[in-house]
Amino acid sequence: MSTATTRMFIRLALLLLLPGILSAQIAEPSVPDPSDPEVQFNLTSMQAPTKTNSSVVQTYHSYAQVLISPNTLLKGTYEYTTNFTLYITNKVTNQTVTAKIDLMSISQIDMIGWTAVQVEAGFYQMLPIQYRIYSGGKSYIYDKNIPYFNIFLINTEGKNTKLFSIFYDSWIKGQKGVFHWKNSMAYEFSYNYTHPLKGVAISVQFGSQFQWK
Repeated sequence: MSTATTRMFIRLALLLLLPGILSAQIAEPSVPDPSDPEVQFNLTSMQAPTKTNSSVVQTYHSYAQVLISPNTLLKGTYEYTTNFTLYITNKVTNQTVTAKIDLMSISQIDMIGWTAVQVEAGFYQMLPIQYRIYSGGKSYIYDKNIPYFNIFLINTEGKNTKLFSIFYDSWIKGQKGVFHWKNSMAYEFSYNYTHPLKGVAISVQFGSQFQWK
């Protein structure tokens, strides 16, 4: 076989093999698993189908009883147009258990821990970042903020009351150069992490899980 003919066969073989070589080098894109517990907060819109170019939002109602620090009870109706799902991973008897809980299955939620988020020099927003959640006869600890309970409305006798699980305080320098919280008057910086100010919502019960009086 002549040299020219040999070269022609080599070029033809490379052309036939090249697509396979390229496809082997291109990796499939990595797609996150939506069931991964690290996907901690999933929102589901509760909207009715669009009619005549206008969106009709379906509103859900639940009876609610709110405990306000230090010991005030408010009863009314909690209204919402958005449901959410929490993926909570807790250790139970040395085993890691992941629970999928949506808003409608929660019977009670307690705010039990806050963190200080600096707004400006010396001025902080205390943001809830730990909750005890009761659902299906079990309790869970959730360690991330749930935005829908930072500020929410309770309707009592036709009047909306705005409630807050967030609060604000200033870390100031007092007499003799000692720093303290201005509103709680505590001298320990982490005191506000577990002791919310008066008027802050610290627990919400839903539905028929309690007796109305």
